[in-house]
Amino acid sequence: MVWPDEEGQWQRLIFEAARNGARHFVLNAPWQAGLFKDAASLNLTAGPFCNAANRAALAVLRSMGFFAAIVSPEISGPDILGLPGQSCLPLGIIMDGFWPVGISRYGRQGIKPDTVLTSPKGEPFWTRRYGGNTWIYPGWPLDLAAKRQELEQAGYTTFVHIREHLPEGLEPRRTTLFNWEVGLL
Repeated sequence: MVWPDEEGQWQRLIFEAARNGARHFVLNAPWQAGLFKDAASLNLTAGPFCNAANRAALAVLRSMGFFAAIVSPEISGPDILGLPGQSCLPLGIIMDGFWPVGISRYGRQGIKPDTVLTSPKGEPFWTRRYGGNTWIYPGWPLDLAAKRQELEQAGYTTFVHIREHLPEGLEPRRTTLFNWEVGLL
């Protein structure tokens, strides 16, 4: 997440990275393409927080100069499998890892980062600070590994693995396919 008061700092970091040879960048909001002065010479990928979930969104991303996109993990399995056939961009997907349920600029008073919290239903959650943001994670990871062959056959070319160091005392008891089987209604 990049907040308006952080744009200058990020532009300097991007300039330095490109000057030192970086050519591939993953952006998690379409407007972030505006932080790149010479985007045409770079490979900008729309990250999963861009919520690329249909042909129209992918066409807009392409018109903005994006080279590829990582689709939203929030769409159903049939929609995920059908998207490469409709896409004007090469697509990637998050295969496994801890996908946040929320991101906030403001932390919760009295909640320590990297401490396991339990919901009223007994489900574990935890938070972590990255820069000025608090990320809220469920205690169970996304795992689409069993779907990899289907995803490759559908046309996905990039497979993302999210790695987080778990807080002490958290041992995931299950994994999730997220919305693969149910989709959004």
